Amino acid sequence: MKHKYGVLVIHGDEDSLVKVDEGRKARDAYQEWGFPVEYIEVSNQNHLWAHKADVNTKIGKFLMAHPLDAE
Repeated sequence: MKHKYGVLVIHGDEDSLVKVDEGRKARDAYQEWGFPVEYIEVSNQNHLWAHKADVNTKIGKFLMAHPLDAE
């Protein structure tokens, strides 16, 4: 079986460039395909939310929890 890498989806719920439903669809599709997924929806934020959501810490923790091991 091919290795399933971790997927982190972070989306502002008021994003007008990429609607939040698209982020949810991506989350659901990856889960359906068997990937470990963490989904974060940032309340009251548009497409430029990252600096307000402490995203660097969240990404670092996610990557540490989902290392890509050679198979």
